[in-house]
Amino acid sequence: MHPTNQPQPVLKQENPGKAERFLKAEIKTLAVIQILIGVIHIGFGGVLAVFIHSNPFSPSPAVLSGYPFWGGITFIVSGSLSIEAEKNRHLQLVNSSLEMNIISSIFSLIGIILFLVELSSSLFTTNPVQKAVWTGMAIMLFLFAATEFSIAVSVSHVGCQATCCGLQNASVFFVPYRVNTDVGAPSAAASSTQVYINAAANP
Repeated sequence: MHPTNQPQPVLKQENPGKAERFLKAEIKTLAVIQILIGVIHIGFGGVLAVFIHSNPFSPSPAVLSGYPFWGGITFIVSGSLSIEAEKNRHLQLVNSSLEMNIISSIFSLIGIILFLVELSSSLFTTNPVQKAVWTGMAIMLFLFAATEFSIAVSVSHVGCQATCCGLQNASVFFVPYRVNTDVGAPSAAASSTQVYINAAANP
């Protein structure tokens, strides 16, 4: 085997500019907000479920459907995948993050509809204190669902751009070394800007 200094193509990503670095930091921030929204959904959903069980409330479509729980879990998973995809940048992680954010946008839209129906109808107890607590929590979850919808749509848009246009930002450079079994002079196709010398002397 005769090692020759032949160039090998290696895929390399361009150095990110200031705008790209800012976008990365913004995506991480949005992902953290998604996780917090998911935790808040689960916490508030638990409180509302206790209210329904221990007080004479009318049935709540949002809570009885379990939206605060499966929605909150989905938001946490979406945010976690977005952070992990930004760190490792594997295509599978990016695609998984994109899919989960699309699902999160759909779930958050369902939550918005459920809480709008709930707030616009008389689903509350006649007790003014309980009614105020219930209304306040429902409004908070509605606002968080709307925020999650905006974040999920934004991250999904960035993910679509990354998966569809990511290869356009890649460049190829050459590592000037390769192990070759051929005995002879270096290939004439070597780069004119590099000098490649055969390491094995010809007899």
